Amino acid sequence: TEGRLKNTSSDAGYTIGFSRVERELLAKQKKPALTRFCLRRLSDGHETVFQNVSSWQFTKDGSKALAMQISPDGKPRPATLLIIDLKDGSVSPIHSIDNFMMDREGQFVVTESKSAAGTTSIQKVDLASLSTKPLLWGEFSVEAWALSKDSSTLVLLRGEENPKKEGAWTD
Repeated sequence: TEGRLKNTSSDAGYTIGFSRVERELLAKQKKPALTRFCLRRLSDGHETVFQNVSSWQFTKDGSKALAMQISPDGKPRPATLLIIDLKDGSVSPIHSIDNFMMDREGQFVVTESKSAAGTTSIQKVDLASLSTKPLLWGEFSVEAWALSKDSSTLVLLRGEENPKKEGAWTD
């Protein structure tokens, strides 16, 4: 179990997992050991549990929680990014997400989505308005990415397969 308090200490979040024995039993049954994410309001103890969550975090100002919800069969990608407003409890899902990164101040997230057709989409989601801005789209894979310290620049190491050169990636 993993737990964290948000900055305002009005909410707590923790991961609900399985014991070693339970995980071993599920593995023998060829079933995934899927964790849950629990948000608890400390003022009255109210809990909201989200199923099949692989990772989660609070925004810096403590107004929202972000959680990656994977499919019930345990396949990690694509997932659904849940944007949870801690003031009113509303949940805004963004489907078919392969990866996401939040800026240091918690103002936006950058998402990566891969289609079945082989295209990749990079988008910026404003966490206050929930508006989405496409940044990049095409046939490439993102090998690594990072935001500058001030979050003004997104750097991608992207590759494209070259069928003429086995194992070669170019950009």
